[in-house]
Amino acid sequence: MPLQARQKNQSTHDHQTSTPMRFSEQTEANKNKKKVRPTKAELHKVSQKLSALLEKYMFYLEYERNVSPKTRENYSLWIGRLILFL
Repeated sequence: MPLQARQKNQSTHDHQTSTPMRFSEQTEANKNKKKVRPTKAELHKVSQKLSALLEKYMFYLEYERNVSPKTRENYSLWIGRLILFL
């Protein structure tokens, strides 16, 4: 790339004053951050929403996709386990 084109290209990026942090700086910054955990009420609300979505999905599988009862049972089991894990 010609010198003039590089200088033009660099001048368009002058508005970015912050430089990317190095990995060691990122890990230090992450160590200094206070970890915020959700409250039990928030977790309960999310759990209820996920359970409602699971019910809707099971309805979809049964009536829209017409999958077998064993498939729905397994989907429900494994998705339920995923919800508990989260």
